[in-house]
Amino acid sequence: FILNDLANLLICKIADEQAGEMDPERTMAFQTAATDIATAEGVRQFFEDVKRRLSAVFVDDTERLHVDDASLRTVVTMLEPYRLLGHDRHAVGKAFQVLRGRALKGEEGAYFTPPPLVDCVVSILDPDHDSKVIDPACGTGGFLAAALDHVFEKIDGRKGVAADSKQSAKRRWAQDCLHAVDKDAVSVRLCKAYLTLLGDGRAHAYRANTIDRADWDDDAARAIKAGAFDMVLTNPPFGSRLTVSEEVGRREGLLTCRRWTQVAGRWNAGTEVTEEQIGIVFVERAMELLRDGGQLAIVLPETFLFSSSFRWFVDWICRSYTVTHIVDVPMGAFEEFCRAKCCLVFMSKRAPMPGHKVVMSYPRSIGQDKKGNLLYRMGDTGTREGLLDNEMAEAVRAILAARYTGSARPTTPAGGGRAEESRL
Repeated sequence: FILNDLANLLICKIADEQAGEMDPERTMAFQTAATDIATAEGVRQFFEDVKRRLSAVFVDDTERLHVDDASLRTVVTMLEPYRLLGHDRHAVGKAFQVLRGRALKGEEGAYFTPPPLVDCVVSILDPDHDSKVIDPACGTGGFLAAALDHVFEKIDGRKGVAADSKQSAKRRWAQDCLHAVDKDAVSVRLCKAYLTLLGDGRAHAYRANTIDRADWDDDAARAIKAGAFDMVLTNPPFGSRLTVSEEVGRREGLLTCRRWTQVAGRWNAGTEVTEEQIGIVFVERAMELLRDGGQLAIVLPETFLFSSSFRWFVDWICRSYTVTHIVDVPMGAFEEFCRAKCCLVFMSKRAPMPGHKVVMSYPRSIGQDKKGNLLYRMGDTGTREGLLDNEMAEAVRAILAARYTGSARPTTPAGGGRAEESRL
């Protein structure tokens, strides 16, 4: 209840700031009054107003703030001096992620995705105003918030387009093209709130089990169709104890829940159905959601790519789809939550061309340490100062500067010659 109330109070604070931007003469609702009781009464009344205005987020109109008056005043007093809308979107997103993460404690294999990884994925996929995007394991919406920012920036940058037309295009994309699914109801509500506060992108956020469609309601079933999306970007839950059962694998007809055997150097799916790690199954479901030629970016544990136990998986994706890029994720990225060594894997839903090669990158830093604090480059004096130590960003720039051909190393757009190989 406390974590839920803190999240709701953050939503109130941001909603109050947004209302203040539209009406600068308006008295702020999220502020301390003369007494604990008066402060709490004012904030609780404002929360009722926020619930009415964000009805898609607060579907239960009986929800209330549970914290006592003194505690509520303490929260308001601490947040009142800050303008949350004046900070990078990651600040609010991380607040939601941390609050939800403290409640889950990683038991469901769900961990906060660091902003440098999120930005890497969105920059390389490069969605635009026509891209239909989904995160089938959305958590509190970090990937989708970054996609929304990216698309809005591209729309704003278009020359010769009227301001009203730009606003209309942004509203249409946020409401029609942005989709989110997660099985955790509180995470979905925070995702809706986050996207609503950023740009009214909450219309298609659903509480559902992405893998088990028996759990889907009619709204989710109508909106989340096979072959309907241009891009899937996600960090699914994973862990050896998180599996899709044999029963679900059989009911859903999941290829990844078959027992695979190797014959004449080629892996084939047998008829026997077995349980499988959920991270593996998410790849199959993501590809099902994509149209032909659609793009997937997914965080996967390194084990899936290099362990002999998953050779069948690597063989299957490399024969069935075009793996375009693999970006190694430094260990420190997730070390605040777990010691999983991961990779960002980018794939296109099309068969690979003859001679297909994969662009691989090995950045050693992401601009933050294992506790999430900013990490600066080592200076001449032996202290960290100046520029961020973020080789992940350098890798992204190198990837974007080269044109991917699929059959050879990337070539530069200008001269057509081969790009210089490097670790990045």
